Amino acid sequence: MNRKKFLGVAGGAVLVIAGGYYLQSDKSNFVRADLEGSFPEKIPLTADEKNILFLASLAPSGHNTQPWFVKYIEPYHWIIGNDKNKWLPGVDPTQRETILSIGAFTQNLEYAASNLGYHCQFDILATNNQDEHVISVKLTKAINAPKYNIEKIKQRRTIRSNYLSKVLKKEDFDDLIGGEPDFFHWLPNTSKEHQYLNEQTIEANRIQSGVIQIVAPHH
Repeated sequence: MNRKKFLGVAGGAVLVIAGGYYLQSDKSNFVRADLEGSFPEKIPLTADEKNILFLASLAPSGHNTQPWFVKYIEPYHWIIGNDKNKWLPGVDPTQRETILSIGAFTQNLEYAASNLGYHCQFDILATNNQDEHVISVKLTKAINAPKYNIEKIKQRRTIRSNYLSKVLKKEDFDDLIGGEPDFFHWLPNTSKEHQYLNEQTIEANRIQSGVIQIVAPHH
């Protein structure tokens, strides 16, 4: 897919496509997992289709919401949709991140399809970031389709744990910034500033996730 074309749409509008019925009756998404999940028996997906959609589902997404769904139209013809149940109004009120996440799903789909020898024809259906149908995709067999290292899709991980907790030494910091002190500020994790930033980061994540605390009025 033309990356420049997609980003141009995502900046203010959206991606889209037409549809048949959801792959799952509850409109749930393809769920990311370390092992391939099952697909509804009523959808006659081929082995290639299952593999392509599974790899697409491993795409990164904002806050790991996976805000996409797929409608089966006919063999090798699907609609990629915008799951409104996965929106995060606190951090993404205009659904910009949602559309970028759907774009990542679409890019993975193209990599996986090309690796199996298919060409993807994408048609943008959405006219804004809130439209349910984003992109129509049709796959056709292609000669000399580009090959990609699909294992990198399977191995992608975002790790947010097991960081060292000891204080970074000032001399190590000086080595890291490479003699450009004007662009960096050093705050040891023992400082009051670090504690404040840490607390506010947690609060920001709470707000972004749309968590609302209801406080009972005083009588």
